[in-house]
Amino acid sequence: MTLLGRKWAKSLPSAVGFSVASYATTGITLLQGLVLSRILGPDLLGFWMSLMLVVTYGQHLHLGIVNAVNRQIPLLQGQGRLAEVQDYANTAASALLRFSCAWMLIGSVIAVFIFRSHPGGAILVCGLAVAEVWYQMYVTLMKTHGRFGVVGFLNVARAAGMLALLPIVHAWTIPGLYLRAAIIAILSVAAAAVLSPVRLAPRGTGRRVFEIVSEGFPLLLVGMVFSVQISIDRLLVASMMGPTSLGEYSLATMLLSIMIVIPGVIGITSYPEMLRRIGSSGGPRQIRPLVQRQTRGILIASVLISSMAVVVSGPVVRIMLPEYVAGIEPAKWLLPGMAALAASMPASYFLQAVRRQGTHLAVSISSLVMHAALIAVLVINGRNLVAVAVATSVAYAAYGIVLYLAFIYYSRSGALTSEGHNLQ
Repeated sequence: MTLLGRKWAKSLPSAVGFSVASYATTGITLLQGLVLSRILGPDLLGFWMSLMLVVTYGQHLHLGIVNAVNRQIPLLQGQGRLAEVQDYANTAASALLRFSCAWMLIGSVIAVFIFRSHPGGAILVCGLAVAEVWYQMYVTLMKTHGRFGVVGFLNVARAAGMLALLPIVHAWTIPGLYLRAAIIAILSVAAAAVLSPVRLAPRGTGRRVFEIVSEGFPLLLVGMVFSVQISIDRLLVASMMGPTSLGEYSLATMLLSIMIVIPGVIGITSYPEMLRRIGSSGGPRQIRPLVQRQTRGILIASVLISSMAVVVSGPVVRIMLPEYVAGIEPAKWLLPGMAALAASMPASYFLQAVRRQGTHLAVSISSLVMHAALIAVLVINGRNLVAVAVATSVAYAAYGIVLYLAFIYYSRSGALTSEGHNLQ
């Protein structure tokens, strides 16, 4: 077994543990979401979900700073420049502090204007967005130092805390929601700061801040486009076919959220090691076998899971969720594309690691445009949810194949010779 193979084997326990924690977090979150829905009812739940959009979009206020930390610190570690890790983290923290202050000022004005009847809540959720970004900053520092067990524990604890504090919401409804969210945010950031392997002391010049944003913003764009890629089918179904169709289609969405956990965890846990290897060797060719093995492993696992889902989903849905029977066939047709999407994760992380965000973004946007156009044409011509699922599956498969071909090209020695120094 090669040195890289041995290191990957050693990383399996953390990946498995992180996978278990991720599934536990997903299960607890689903449970608390169901209970919360019963407590609030459709009207109040809709208001709260709309208010939380401020947090969803506000999380991007870092403009890629967290992404830059996730990439650059493992590179510095691989190059043996350990003394620079603290300085880079402090500069990133300085940039994040500036953007946090700007967001609280600008974001609060915008949020209060949108939610005029709840100005206090609007300001609070802006603060929640800031807290979430700082939490992700500390979590990223843990990931770059291989502390995935701690990250998994924190995520499970946060989900469990949300569930445990539901009585507050039951007692005080909207004020209870505000209080619960504030408690979780404060405790999450405090715990992450204490457990972080790096103590942050924000300082850094404007020029260095600009360099960090320039490094991370393209990575942030890739993530944002991917989020749209895996939700564009739902958005178009909701807008063009109505909420009932979206409800029936939600079965496919649930399967996607479950299938994407394992490849996501493998990518997250192996990404820092990819970067350390690149930093130490000066080129990405050494991690090509790792990416190929991960791709094959995820593809095989995804095909097996998809096959079992095809067999099991019908009887399970008919017994437990009979109102969602119409979603069985669309879900089955979506499964092949899901397998390809899952298998694309290692290539995706590879392209980000070797600074090929532009290529990654071009592939993602092209796939997204093709995906949206296919669905729109099908719906306009009266096609049903099965056709939407087929179009989505085709788009996912095309995305996965092209992304893997891009990985093959950029991992060749000839294509990398002139780029080794640019990766430093």
